[in-house]
Amino acid sequence: MMREKHTIRLILVLISFFALSTTFFGCVGGVEPRNIAMTNSALYDLDENGIYHVILEIIDPSNSGDGRGAQDTANKRTSIIRNGEGITLTQAVTSVADKVDKTLFGTHNRVRFITERMAKNENAMNEFIDFVIRNDEFDERPWLFIINHTEIIKLFNTSVGLHSLLGEYVDGVIRTRKNNSGYGVYVETLKYIIDSMDDGVEAVLGRITLVDSQKPNQDENYEINFDGLAAFKNNKFVGYLDQNAALAYNIINGYLKKTRLTIEEENFSVAVELSNTSTEIKTHVKDGNLTIDVDIKGKIKITELLKSAKIKNTTNIKFDIEGAFEKALNSIIEKSLLTARDGINSDIYGFGRRIKIIGSAEFNRILAYQNYYSLLEFNRMNIDLQVTNLGDFDMFFN
Repeated sequence: MMREKHTIRLILVLISFFALSTTFFGCVGGVEPRNIAMTNSALYDLDENGIYHVILEIIDPSNSGDGRGAQDTANKRTSIIRNGEGITLTQAVTSVADKVDKTLFGTHNRVRFITERMAKNENAMNEFIDFVIRNDEFDERPWLFIINHTEIIKLFNTSVGLHSLLGEYVDGVIRTRKNNSGYGVYVETLKYIIDSMDDGVEAVLGRITLVDSQKPNQDENYEINFDGLAAFKNNKFVGYLDQNAALAYNIINGYLKKTRLTIEEENFSVAVELSNTSTEIKTHVKDGNLTIDVDIKGKIKITELLKSAKIKNTTNIKFDIEGAFEKALNSIIEKSLLTARDGINSDIYGFGRRIKIIGSAEFNRILAYQNYYSLLEFNRMNIDLQVTNLGDFDMFFN
C-alpha cells in the first residue's frame, strides 16, 4: 500500500514538473512561441510539368486586433499567404519556409486542400501520404478536401463568415454540418490514409466548390459549397458523386446524425428530418456470384406538411408519408450504389471490408480480383422508416 502511494505521489510530481516547465519556459518543440509561424490551412498542387506547389495560410498575430473586442476584427483577415514550389513536397514546403521569418508549425492547421489534377496522379498521392506520415510537424487531424486547380486564387478570396481565418471557418462549418446535414462528406487526413491502404474499401474526400457570393463591392467574392464527395480508386481520383451519393455514403457507413429531406407526392408535399438511421449489410455467394443485401432503418419527424384538397381520408397519412420517403430514399441509395459500381467501379462504401470479415475461400477469391466491386449484385434493398410525430395541428389529420 505504501509503495502504491509513493508511486502515485511520484506521478503527480512528474505531471506538475512538466506543467510548470511549459508555463515557465513556454517552448513548443524547443522553439519560443513568439518565433513560431502557425499554419491554419494548406493547399497542395501538382502542375503539368510535375512541379509541386504548396500554399500556406499562416496566422498573423500582429493583425489580430488591439484588444477592443471581436467587433474590430470580425471582417479582417488575420493571416498571411505564402507559397513555394519544388520537385518534391519537402522542397516545396521548404521553399515556403524560406519566405517566412519564423519557424513553421503545423499543429494549428485545420484543413488541407488537394487539387484535382494532383489527386489524379497516383504517385503524387502516395508521396503526399508518405510526406504526412514522416513529418512530425504535419499531423493527421486536419480535414482533407479536393478542389479544382482553377479555383486556387478564388479559395483565398473566400468569405470566412464570422471567422478571420479560412481554416477556422472551414473547421467551424464542418463541425456544425456534421450534426445537421448528410449531403457532404468530411474526411480527416488520417481516415484518408487508412482507407487508401485498406484493400477492402476505397478512399473518398470531401468536395469543395466555390460560388459567387452575389455581394458586390466586397473583397471576399466567393462562398464555399461543401456538398458531394470525391471518389478514389487505388489512391487515384476517379470522379465526383453528387450530394445524394454523399447522403447514401453517410447512411450506409453509419455517419449520418440527422438531415432534412423534402418530397412531393400527388396528394401532399412534406418535409421531414431523418435521423437514427442504422444499416445492416449481408453478403452471400450464389452460383459463384457475390450478392449484397442492404437493410436500412430510421426515424422521420415531420417538419412541414402542405395539405392538398385531394386528401379525402387522412387516417393513413402517416403510412403514406413513410411509404413515400422509403421509396424516395430507396431510389437515392440504389442509384448511388449502381453509379459507384458501374460508373467508376470504386468500392467507396466498403463492402469489401465486410467481405474480408467472413474470410471463406470463396469470398477471398472474389475479393482478390482487382475489380471485384464490378461483380457485386445488389440483391435486396429494404428501407423501413418510422414517423415519430405528426405535429400539433390535429386538423390536418382528423
